[in-house]
Amino acid sequence: MNKYEALNEFWNSFGVPAYEMYSVPTGKDKPAFPYIVFTADVDNISEPVSLFANVYTRSNTWLGCNAIAERIAERVGLGGCCVPIEGGGMWIKRGNGFMSNLGDDEDDLIKRKYIHIEVEFITAT
Repeated sequence: MNKYEALNEFWNSFGVPAYEMYSVPTGKDKPAFPYIVFTADVDNISEPVSLFANVYTRSNTWLGCNAIAERIAERVGLGGCCVPIEGGGMWIKRGNGFMSNLGDDEDDLIKRKYIHIEVEFITAT
């Protein structure tokens, strides 16, 4: 599995559909709530890469959004988690300001959890 495939698999492992930021369907194909939108930047064994995801739910409460976010927090853990990829692995860690609650300017029912991770790609290429 390459780096992009591994990131996609990671974000799609939390029980809701996840889409790379520039691949979210629109119009009549727009995803139903809940869903995750994530960034997919990669590097090699030099510096950690800051990546972000947003968990979107539509509800009167934060319960559903928080439940998805907690599954992500458990998987990442306090020391990070390792995911195997071609030629090595990626170490996913909590970024500074790991999770924040956000809303939506046009729809008060949309709850958005902004998640910041740092990923070290432990590969030569």
